[in-house]
Amino acid sequence: MVRAVHSEIDVKVRWPQLPRDRLVVRRAKLGDRWDVSYARGRLLRTALAEARVMAPLFTLARPVPSSLRGIGEDDLVVVVQADDINESSFLVERPRSSRLAELSSRMRQPLSVGDVLLCTTGQGEQVAYLDESLSAVGLPLLGSATFTALRFTETPRFYAVALAHPIVRKQIQLLSSGTVQRFVNKRDLDELLVPSLGSVWREDFDARIDRAIERRREALAALDRLLDAAQRFVQEGWQA
Repeated sequence: MVRAVHSEIDVKVRWPQLPRDRLVVRRAKLGDRWDVSYARGRLLRTALAEARVMAPLFTLARPVPSSLRGIGEDDLVVVVQADDINESSFLVERPRSSRLAELSSRMRQPLSVGDVLLCTTGQGEQVAYLDESLSAVGLPLLGSATFTALRFTETPRFYAVALAHPIVRKQIQLLSSGTVQRFVNKRDLDELLVPSLGSVWREDFDARIDRAIERRREALAALDRLLDAAQRFVQEGWQA
């Protein structure tokens, strides 16, 4: 499904050729940042804006607010970290639970099923879709500050896959700042362009991705049952 979505994007968006040896930038265009990568990113985004399917991120989604209202320090929560994400399936698999009081301040981003997580801190490139399996335990969801949590108005599964397209990853790389640790702040994400196919294409892909997620969930559940059965068999054989 990822290959299918990315292939369709490739048909509609042509990679622009940026200058390699010399870069000319007017002072009026520098804004608050003077670094070369940001200037190259500006040129890339200007070229990408000519493609009708490219849309600014924050016209499609809004950042998730960070209020912890209704969650007490002694409450149990489900914690989503970068290591919990399967990068090939875009799913959070086997996250742990913890008391809120035991979490650092960087682990307190409220999340909801249907949100999309985009890694904007550190060297990781994880993108995740929070599917319905995370609500099964009935606990509040909290994420790491490594991510920017996004709430799309429609077809979030499609956009999770679209955010992992190389043309988006390249923009994020050029937007990032920091020498010790890479990070992209929300203000810079205002300039991020995301592939947004027509509604019929997006809804079709979204439904197909949803079915693929359901099949993966069923396969993981079957694997857990098989491992439990194997463990019981070994224990019973050992006791005999």
